[in-house]
Amino acid sequence: MTVQCPAGHENQDGSQFCNTCGAAIAAPPAGTGPSSTAAASTSPNWPRLAAIAGGAVVVIAIAVVLGISVTTAASNAERQAAEEAASEAEAEAAAARLQLLPDAIKGCGLDSSVVQDDGRSAFLDNKGNDFGSGDLTVDDLVCVLNAIDTPDAVINHMANTRSLDGTQSDSWGDFAATWTYHPDNGLDIIIKLVD
Repeated sequence: MTVQCPAGHENQDGSQFCNTCGAAIAAPPAGTGPSSTAAASTSPNWPRLAAIAGGAVVVIAIAVVLGISVTTAASNAERQAAEEAASEAEAEAAAARLQLLPDAIKGCGLDSSVVQDDGRSAFLDNKGNDFGSGDLTVDDLVCVLNAIDTPDAVINHMANTRSLDGTQSDSWGDFAATWTYHPDNGLDIIIKLVD
């Protein structure tokens, strides 16, 4: 059996659109022909299909937005955790630097009053010929200088300073030092952490 489209083209029974012009073919009135029940049960429900498709698009869009939000939140959390870890490591490094001089003084068995400025400096007052010039021996000075990894060149510079030379200075690694020498006062050294 054949059916005609509104333009009169012949199409096979059950066709919904014309094979020639593409026009929609009206379904035969209910109850006509032996396959009317089967055709009615198998013909698509276009409004329902459109609603399902629209709903699927909305669900996909929501999933994409949620995926982007979750990814953004995860990368923000990772960035924040990395920044906090870096800040914590920086704070620990700064605290460890402030312990360099106190640890050196303590390791050499010297009084902690030698350390000043909350660990940022130390005054090493060597014993000279005059009474009250200081109480640290040359061995005490060398112990502290070695404990803070003072290069041999700097130690030699200090050892060869004369009273005529006035105030001398040098720097290395985390430290800078100034010193003076006079036989009456001994070798007096100020060591500072550099920023």
